[in-house]
Amino acid sequence: MNTNPQSRPDERGEDPQCVVNAGNVTHAIVIQADDGMVHTFPQGHFVRGLRMAGPAQAGSGAPERLILTFSLAEVTITGVNLHRVEDGLTSGHLARLRPEGRTQVINYGVHAKIFSIRVALEDPR
Repeated sequence: MNTNPQSRPDERGEDPQCVVNAGNVTHAIVIQADDGMVHTFPQGHFVRGLRMAGPAQAGSGAPERLILTFSLAEVTITGVNLHRVEDGLTSGHLARLRPEGRTQVINYGVHAKIFSIRVALEDPR
């Protein structure tokens, strides 16, 4: 599943998508947290995931929360259409995640939009 449509780079020359799925199976996921730190997690260290719907409100579109647990870290993602992240992860094609920011226009029907990514590292001892 290659969901990397033709897109134009932003002013920094980066792909504007917050979820990047590779055409081939990936062995690691690169995750950029809100604090700017970039973490690389091996696919083999993924333990489990939990997606929770946002609070029910009129008009829906409330942010969801997705918690990804790796062997030495827990990644908490807030956004919409986070099932796209799950799909990429479970198919082995998820390559990169980064927050998009609340100022972006939200397209509820097509792509995941990530508002926030927090990474909590566990002490390996």
